[in-house]
Amino acid sequence: MDIDFDTNEPGTSEDLWLESLERVPPWLPRTTALTVVSPHPDDETLGAGGLIYTCAELGYDITVVLVTDGEKARPEMTDLAARRHDELRTAMTWLAPDGARVVRLLLPDGGVAAREKYLIRRLLQTVSPQSTLVAPYERDGHADHNATSRACQVAARKLGVPCVRYPVWAWHRMRPADFGSPLMGRLPLSAAALAAKQQAIACYQSQTEPRPGGAVVPPHVLAHFRRPYEVFLL
Repeated sequence: MDIDFDTNEPGTSEDLWLESLERVPPWLPRTTALTVVSPHPDDETLGAGGLIYTCAELGYDITVVLVTDGEKARPEMTDLAARRHDELRTAMTWLAPDGARVVRLLLPDGGVAAREKYLIRRLLQTVSPQSTLVAPYERDGHADHNATSRACQVAARKLGVPCVRYPVWAWHRMRPADFGSPLMGRLPLSAAALAAKQQAIACYQSQTEPRPGGAVVPPHVLAHFRRPYEVFLL
């Protein structure tokens, strides 16, 4: 992973985030379609799995754009790209049981920043004018997340569609004051949405299973994704 922090350090406690986020106002997309852009398989589920489920239940057209296969996350595994892609497909059966379109771009894991212009072109070809574009947070701390966010925001401006951003690693590595005062929205999750999200997260065993040095996404990081809501920067 191309990150500048240790995922197995304790990080910011979830209790601190819960206290900070309790006054964030509710939010729901006002479009009829949702395009969720995922730098690596599992980011879409961690950051926006509840949103995908909620919008699928409401009848939105759902598209997931998979930028890379996340093949560098575990160098000891030679079949990781195929395994993570399969994990995403299985996760989608929980989050969008009636089907979601998955667009697999096959950019190199860790190399998105060098291909931002290509990513923008692909997004312009993929995102419908009826979509809300859901992107990673531009300061998430992983180079692929940051670059994907920049590309999504450029594409959204060109298309004239709303773009919201979901943190993943920022919940672990940042503190509430680090965000400044951005406009945020909170999507409350039904019991069914929260359960589906947890089932989808459990599909990503390659990222959560124990290994020497600790899981890629360890339990104390997963705690941030058990909230009864998801938060997006608007």
